[in-house]
Amino acid sequence: MSTILITGASSGIGAAIARILAPRHRLILVARRRDRLEAIARELGATAVVADLATAEGLVAASATVDGPLHALVNNAGIFALAGAEAIDRAHLDALWRINVDAPMLLTAALLPRLVGGGAVVNISSAVVDNAFARCAAYTASKCALEGWSRVLREELRPRAIRVGVVAPGATDTEIWPADFAGADRSRMVRAADVAAAVQLMIEAPAASSFDRITVTPGSGSV
Repeated sequence: MSTILITGASSGIGAAIARILAPRHRLILVARRRDRLEAIARELGATAVVADLATAEGLVAASATVDGPLHALVNNAGIFALAGAEAIDRAHLDALWRINVDAPMLLTAALLPRLVGGGAVVNISSAVVDNAFARCAAYTASKCALEGWSRVLREELRPRAIRVGVVAPGATDTEIWPADFAGADRSRMVRAADVAAAVQLMIEAPAASSFDRITVTPGSGSV
């Protein structure tokens, strides 16, 4: 049975990914919220690692849990925060960058010695990379950085037969949306289960196949 580590696994897209992969894989689930994480870990028979990936201690805790071969890493943990151009400050940038960019890059670097040939790194990006939304500049920049790094990582890991994929969902029906966000029409959003299915496809595809980037949009085609 292959081993997969999933970050941000206590709710939303991360929990959906865990549920779709659990029947065929051994899972290590990483998140900050202990109660939720331990509940889903019990449900799925997975290993729970309570860690804040915005900190050096959290990154060490997450990587140290892997004591054998790792077949896939899903960098799903992320922060969504809005700010107009005039409101962007250091705190806003740091909060987004530490989780959306630094954490996946540093965790992947730490776990690369454990990743096996034929395995995969899957990074959860966003459809904002292909679109422009007001008040979303810093968040969009963080996801553009994630995708740029993913492209380079793909080339670096190609000789080891480790695939690197990006899943870019449109607006997804999870609790990530701020209560005051007027555009959050949940009836027109992507389902977390559909994003999870795209991740499963990347991980379980035959070794000779590679899905470099999958965009998941609602049935209406909007983002």
